[in-house]
Amino acid sequence: MRERISLVKSGELKPGWGSFSHIVGGYDTGYYGYTHLLVFAAEMYITVFKRGPLDPIIGQLYRSKILLSGGSRDEMDFLCRPPIDAIWESIVVSLETYFGPEGRSVPIQPCNIVKHVKRSNISIEPVIDDMTLSTDSKLLAFGYTVELMLPMVENGKEALGSMGNGAPLPAMATQPRLMYEYFRQLFAQVTNPPIDAIRESIVMSLETYFGPEVPQNLLPSPILTIEEKNAMKNLKHVYPAWPSVTIDITFPKEGLPGYQLALQRVCSKAAQAVEDGVKVIILPDHATGPTCVPLLALVACGGVHHHLVLQKMRAKVALMVETCEAREVHHLCVLVGYDTDAVCLWLMMETIHEIDRENLIKSSMTVDELTTHYRHSIDHGILKVMSRMGISTLQSYKGAQILSLHSEVVERCFIGIASRVQGATFDLLALDTFKLHERGWPTRGTILPPGMPESGEYHWWDGGEAHINDLGGIANLKYAVCEKNRTTYDMYALNANEQAKSIHLHGLLDFRYENAMPIPIEQVEPWNEIVLSEVGLGNQHTNLLQGILISYSDMKRPVTLIATTGID
Repeated sequence: MRERISLVKSGELKPGWGSFSHIVGGYDTGYYGYTHLLVFAAEMYITVFKRGPLDPIIGQLYRSKILLSGGSRDEMDFLCRPPIDAIWESIVVSLETYFGPEGRSVPIQPCNIVKHVKRSNISIEPVIDDMTLSTDSKLLAFGYTVELMLPMVENGKEALGSMGNGAPLPAMATQPRLMYEYFRQLFAQVTNPPIDAIRESIVMSLETYFGPEVPQNLLPSPILTIEEKNAMKNLKHVYPAWPSVTIDITFPKEGLPGYQLALQRVCSKAAQAVEDGVKVIILPDHATGPTCVPLLALVACGGVHHHLVLQKMRAKVALMVETCEAREVHHLCVLVGYDTDAVCLWLMMETIHEIDRENLIKSSMTVDELTTHYRHSIDHGILKVMSRMGISTLQSYKGAQILSLHSEVVERCFIGIASRVQGATFDLLALDTFKLHERGWPTRGTILPPGMPESGEYHWWDGGEAHINDLGGIANLKYAVCEKNRTTYDMYALNANEQAKSIHLHGLLDFRYENAMPIPIEQVEPWNEIVLSEVGLGNQHTNLLQGILISYSDMKRPVTLIATTGID
């Protein structure tokens, strides 16, 4: 035993020590490692903090004894404790009792979990139904479209649109929206982020520890495949200290009151599971069907998280979401940012199998390769968001800004998050869920063409969501500039102002002329000077602005002109 002590003090590492502790870093001439205890060693100082069944021993190592913490090296301040070799021997015995003779203090990784669960003759292979993309009702019920899925699966890169978003806020939209769209990033979209996620990838990491105590699960990414998810569910068969429970987050299609009742039921079951010693809580929504409607995954996760925090139980359990609705980078960023430990996008993973089965991608890639491409696109997108915030590890990524969510939702599921504009209540969120559910399993028969629809988010689509720059407005503006036609321009200005009222918050505002105080006309900058200053913003706008300047040089009140020709 004395040899093991000297090894720790001298900075050497031998198999006898390594089998009981995972060395994760160095400090001076010593090392620190962890098991269910946190043992810190540097030169002649050793401190042991309680993280398990042993009594805490806190102090300094001095002449093979423990010196009372905070005392001096005077003989009278020594605390009579056993010699250090006896202390180490008791630690080793406890570790063997807790982890077994081989020791399992090294973090458990998904690949190891899958391997060990398969050895236990437990089937964890994904079971894919015989549905096609044109007949799978779940895709319609969760608002899937073809605009983003295929590029991510085929190319392994996040599908991109324009930097501007001319679509209305979710609370003002005509189409049902997922809850993720109520969240906005708190940082600016810049072209020179603090960290380059590609060239500085060596400092970027999506690794996260999954679980309440050591040995913890070390996830290289918060995204799990169906096979890894099934292995996590059966983790207790390999590691009995890791029992899990599955709490269904669907509820009968019984109207708006059932939504909040279902949320309360899920929160109560989660708290009871923690009291029963469960280490992993899984929240699935795959029971969604003709008679069952799902809670929004973000509502369920946020509600359970804050309920456990208020009960002082959150640190005792890991929270995993098994969801159909999340599939984009922003969706995953919001889930992870609001304390979801791991996410299985099981419907998206099943859809990849269907894409391969129907040969929708002209490629010789296997299902595993397509899945890897999709996971890479999600991981790279999360890293890109992190780099813009100037952070390099996933565990530092928390928080966002909420737009148009009512305080009753924020105070229940997103405590402490800024929501400066009131908006959707639980009832409105439930209505959107019911509308999407009706698409997948309509109450009455429909004659709509089969398959996933176009959303109209990234290019114009008849019946899609309206945008501030619609086809009619752009056509009128182009004709007004080219033909110097004032009537057509007035039509464009009227259309733009009307569109703003139904899309942007500023479109709902108006000037209070009755309280206005006029200023001398000499203090007003001439309108032609304002227009000329706008030309300097970019050469691409020069011809447009000069054309407007020539066409309307006789206008006396160009307020509408200035307001509607800005750069979007």
